[in-house]
Amino acid sequence: TLSVHLEDSTDLFSDLLNKKFCNYIENNFLSVINLSKYPKSGIDIFINIISVQDAEKLYLKTLSLASDATTLALVNAGIEIIDLVVSGFDLDNNSVLSFIKTNEIVGLLSESEDSLENLSEVIRKTQKKSAVVKNALTTYLISNSK
Repeated sequence: TLSVHLEDSTDLFSDLLNKKFCNYIENNFLSVINLSKYPKSGIDIFINIISVQDAEKLYLKTLSLASDATTLALVNAGIEIIDLVVSGFDLDNNSVLSFIKTNEIVGLLSESEDSLENLSEVIRKTQKKSAVVKNALTTYLISNSK
């Protein structure tokens, strides 16, 4: 099993937002953690939010960063994953998307005021940002594996 727990030291996140965060992270990582390697185990992910600037406006960016940090934490913990989950945040549309294999979407959360008629533009923007994160994570992991 996989469970995600969010600890918010800032007390800025409502219970609903806390639940959204946890569900988003859990759904993203259920698709990449090789759970068959851990048949009688529980994997618990604990996320601690220490500080957020402008939480009302940037909480989805915080989610994007938490998702990327979770990827790194799982690799660091030696949990077998089949791909890196990386996220991109689009401030203009207040949306976060998570990707594997460069362009396969595993997560989408949007609080856009507009209907997502421009979804392809949002995907393009967030893919570009997530590619930068994936490159940085991959470079870091390769340099630390030697």
